Amino acid sequence: MLIRFRISKNVISHVFIHLNFFFSLENHHASSIFKLLREKRFNIWSNMNTNEYRTFRSLVISLVLATDMANHASLIERMSTYFFFKETNATTTAADSKTLLQTLLHSADISNAAKSWPIYIQSAEKIMEEFFIQGDLEKVNYEDDKPTFDRETTDIVQLQIGFITHIVHPTVKQSQ
Repeated sequence: MLIRFRISKNVISHVFIHLNFFFSLENHHASSIFKLLREKRFNIWSNMNTNEYRTFRSLVISLVLATDMANHASLIERMSTYFFFKETNATTTAADSKTLLQTLLHSADISNAAKSWPIYIQSAEKIMEEFFIQGDLEKVNYEDDKPTFDRETTDIVQLQIGFITHIVHPTVKQSQ
């Protein structure tokens, strides 16, 4: 999901400081996963050795970071390269497997357009409200008079058409 955060000179969240500003929302999600998995009832790595845990943790973090829309073009390019070379090479490397898993999770993350109409509309409305809240905060906290998502000027229909045409369709097409 695309969320763009801009940092004001006057407003710096402790979350951003903690997450070093890069992929802040995704880092928060990854961090939350591992905090949750520390609880005994959710601890799925209790029987893993140190190397298995490191591999698992690295994979989970890379999968979560792959959901950042800033990585979309790079991920699609890597998938294209994978499928191009897959025709002549029957082996799959660990990097290929990671790219495939990242693509699957990214595809699931943007799959609302493939759902039934009522579910699609509901999810699109929730996403747009999230974007508009971001735009409202940008108006209040920044000197920019053109927030990323302005609820008065954003054409939701065109935004959704663009999302499906330029993001969802190429992802699905590439994955076939």
